[in-house]
Amino acid sequence: MLIKDMRELHPAVLPLAAEWLRRCAARLYPVLVVETRRTWEVMEAYWARGRKPLSEVNALYIKAGLAPITAEENLAKVTNSEPPASWPFYGCAIAAV
Repeated sequence: MLIKDMRELHPAVLPLAAEWLRRCAARLYPVLVVETRRTWEVMEAYWARGRKPLSEVNALYIKAGLAPITAEENLAKVTNSEPPASWPFYGCAIAAV
């Protein structure tokens, strides 16, 4: 399951993220926060993508509460960090579009 709640960010990151979002809004840049912290299961699924067979990756995606991916999507890696060695795992990053 993707965590999108800004309160899930590390306390040191939250004011920086809030200021960034405020500046985007002031410039009328549309921003959608899609992730604020990654669970172990999500990190495990993302790390497997592009490294393991599609059936294993999709089993991990389903376990993490994510939608299964296609064979084409499994050609690309999402992260170079194994859990828990990543900023998103600790709530120190935002994924936004």
